[in-house]
Amino acid sequence: MEKDPNWDGGREIHSDTSDTESYGSDPESDLEKAQHASRKPSARFRQRDAPSAYSSSSRETSGSHQHLLSTSPGKRKSTFYFYKIPPRVVRYMNWALLSTMIIIAICLIRASYKSSRQVEMGIVEKSKPKPPPWEAFPFLKRYHGGIRTLIPKNKNTPEYPHDQPVMQNISVSKQEIKPLPKSMPYDPYPRMEAEYAKKHECFLDAAEIVKIPRVHYYSGVVKGFPEPIMGSHEVLGLRDDICFDRFGRLGPYGYGYSVKRGGTGAGLHGDREGADELWKGSESMTEVDYSNIEWVKVQAACATKNAGRFNPIEKPGENLFLDLKPDGQQTPQGNGAEGEPSLVEDDSVVGRRNEPEATAVGTNETIAKSATAQKNVTLLPRTAILIRTWWDFHYTVEDILYLRSLIAELSLLSGGEFAVHFLVHVRDDNVPIWADKKIYNRILENALPAEFRGMGTLWSERQMGLIYGGIQESFFRDLPVHGVYRSTFMPVQYFSHQHPEYDFVWNWEMDVRYTGHWYHFFEQIRRWTKAQPRKGLWERNGRFYIPSVHGSWEDFKQMVRVQTEMGTDSPNNI
Repeated sequence: MEKDPNWDGGREIHSDTSDTESYGSDPESDLEKAQHASRKPSARFRQRDAPSAYSSSSRETSGSHQHLLSTSPGKRKSTFYFYKIPPRVVRYMNWALLSTMIIIAICLIRASYKSSRQVEMGIVEKSKPKPPPWEAFPFLKRYHGGIRTLIPKNKNTPEYPHDQPVMQNISVSKQEIKPLPKSMPYDPYPRMEAEYAKKHECFLDAAEIVKIPRVHYYSGVVKGFPEPIMGSHEVLGLRDDICFDRFGRLGPYGYGYSVKRGGTGAGLHGDREGADELWKGSESMTEVDYSNIEWVKVQAACATKNAGRFNPIEKPGENLFLDLKPDGQQTPQGNGAEGEPSLVEDDSVVGRRNEPEATAVGTNETIAKSATAQKNVTLLPRTAILIRTWWDFHYTVEDILYLRSLIAELSLLSGGEFAVHFLVHVRDDNVPIWADKKIYNRILENALPAEFRGMGTLWSERQMGLIYGGIQESFFRDLPVHGVYRSTFMPVQYFSHQHPEYDFVWNWEMDVRYTGHWYHFFEQIRRWTKAQPRKGLWERNGRFYIPSVHGSWEDFKQMVRVQTEMGTDSPNNI
């Protein structure tokens, strides 16, 4: 079949007439047939497929069957196009967007500047934030009432706790201000009975001339002085009917007089009322020159003098590298005779380097006399006060005064019942303090002030790892198992192994302070803890005792027992 060159995709018209019929008819007849066919097309005439090549009609191949006047064009495929915005419109839109952003930025800058100016000029009243809850508590003013307002304890109305808010405004009139009271020396040391060995007085010098000054106190308390919020003097047996001022408490240890006279130079300015009263009325009480004091020797001499009051000193734990001389020979263990024990160490050997009694435990004659005397007396236990510090700790004047008071009141004035030591933490694990004696001595000498040298024991976390090597490392909370936080008592046990002469050891922090007398405090704590039952100890230690809330100590113990057995409605309700 040949396609008509004028065919535009319309329907193809097929005829059923034969060729003879087509060619034999006249033109008018053909035109009429064509019109009739265009008016009534059959279904097959609407097919878009091309006619079959095997058709029997000769008109299919010639294409003459299609009418020239056909007006029914075929449907064209629809095509979609995106509308292209003209460049001029795009430029206008960009300029409008940029202008809008600039206007918004200018408005924000102007609003910020205006707000800042209003705040500076105080025009805007900002709401004040709520204060912390503890700032809403009433402020106690009677802790520092002055020594001229002292009254007996039984006549005092404490500022806290009290039910009436009026008591918060306790004031002292001029008529109630009394003359300066007189201070008295404080002596909390018990009088030993006949069954105990006699206590010998200790001095601050080898010639036994310089006596240890005594702490002074005032009778009574400041008017309106508050009661303790937590804990109780009465429960522990501590005295609460006396008070101390800074000169009477720290003056015996160098507070209140200049460095040229052997003091610390602190307390020379400001109110000095009562500072000179400490040294009046007693010829034996004089200002002490602490610039040349060596506490290790003073403490050792005191222990030697009172050696008969305590149990015999056992042989200290072995420390191989410290028991050897630099040439490799062992330190002689006798005073000349073979097999005779020696209690006086050679100066070239560190040995019991941190033991104040190491050079003055006694001679053989002293030991013999003590052994004879001990048959009829009751021996006392010895206690070590182990002060935790580190090798680069900065010691202030207040720290020096505090340490002097510990040594004087616990060790010297008690006749050697206590001994003060320093447990020094070497924070650099790369320093082999356990392997080199020279390094050990050098670090120990620089770790403590000059007056406390010879009283320290070094330790490091790596050293504890060597001693306690069987513990698996876990780094709980990123802390090593041999560290100072997770294994605080590893170095304490190491110290106890090196010093078996002590029956008890106190693990004491450098930041602990007490305004009263140290010996009285330790003795009363010892008696009170000895009387406490072991059952429920941890449960009681996990709570704060507030007398105004819990009542008596017996009521508090009963409450803890009930809570432990029955439980509480909340973990926080203890």
